[in-house]
Amino acid sequence: RTILVEVSETVSAERAAIYLHDRATDTLYAISAIGADPEALDPVAIDDATSVVARAFRTLHPGIAEDDDDGAPAERALRAGPMLAAPIVWTTRRGGEPLGAIVLSGRRHGQ
Repeated sequence: RTILVEVSETVSAERAAIYLHDRATDTLYAISAIGADPEALDPVAIDDATSVVARAFRTLHPGIAEDDDDGAPAERALRAGPMLAAPIVWTTRRGGEPLGAIVLSGRRHGQ
C-alpha cells in the first residue's frame, strides 16, 4: 500500500489500485486500492478488450481511458474521470516480465 499511496499522491489521484497477474486464471486481481475496497474489485481477464488495465498489461505500454470511454465493468468502481493504467514489469537479463499494472484516476481538485 505504501507504493500505491506514494504514486497516487505524486500524481494527485483520488483513486488507484495495483493489480497482479494470476497465471492460473489469466486474470489481474487487485491487491491494494485507494478509493475502493480491493476485495470488492472484480478480477479483470487479461484478454478483456474493454479494459485499460488489461491492455496496459498485454502491451507493456501505458494507456488512458478517457472520460467518455465506459471501459470494463470491473474497472468502474475506480473510475473518476479519465483513468491511467501502466504496466508493472520486472526486468531480468532475459527481458521484461510483466507482473501486473497500476491504475490511477480522479485528479484532486486544483491539481
